[in-house]
Amino acid sequence: MIPSDFLDLARTLTAKDGAARCRTGISRAYYAAYHSALELCEERLEVRVLGKSEKHSNTSLCLRHSGDDAARIIAKLLDDLYQKRVWADYRLDRTDVESAKTARYYVDMAERALRELHQLTDEPDRLGNMRAAMLDARALKGKVAALGTG
Repeated sequence: MIPSDFLDLARTLTAKDGAARCRTGISRAYYAAYHSALELCEERLEVRVLGKSEKHSNTSLCLRHSGDDAARIIAKLLDDLYQKRVWADYRLDRTDVESAKTARYYVDMAERALRELHQLTDEPDRLGNMRAAMLDARALKGKVAALGTG
């Protein structure tokens, strides 16, 4: 399975109205973006994201402290999607995540994050700079570890 499979499912689910469909679509959209970002960090940048319950926020933090403007935008998208995923999964009183129009907005946001992540992988020098910045960032001490030799 690849992360974009979650995005495909999210698109299918949010094609029609229905509270459960929309909530699940938002959740799947978030996981498409999250797993893609985690894959970038761990497989392409060779930076292990540490933590169990903090792994989601640490993944975003890695992107934020990568020294790359596009990665910081992706981190913001990921943070926004995470918030909506929490509402969709745990806040049943939040009916604003139950319309197909709203859910598709967040699916589109996840799609943008995946597009931006894909563009980052096309530039090896850029990835090297991002890796170095992540491993050097004080804010990431204890939250990441180097893998391989880079």
